Amino acid sequence: MKEKPGVTASLYRLGKNLNREEVSDGFFMTPDDIEKSLKTEDKNFPHDFKVAFEEFSKTP
Repeated sequence: MKEKPGVTASLYRLGKNLNREEVSDGFFMTPDDIEKSLKTEDKNFPHDFKVAFEEFSKTP
């Protein structure tokens, strides 16, 4: 069984290696924000992160 993101999903859990500034700033996004970015082809996220999120959020 795969874990689903909760109300907020840390980028670390979704496959992005965080740097110290992101961790100290509490850089979190809701899954809805990330999905909206994927649908609109927003360039705020690197391609690797988008692929990791898509794989992470697939239903079994």
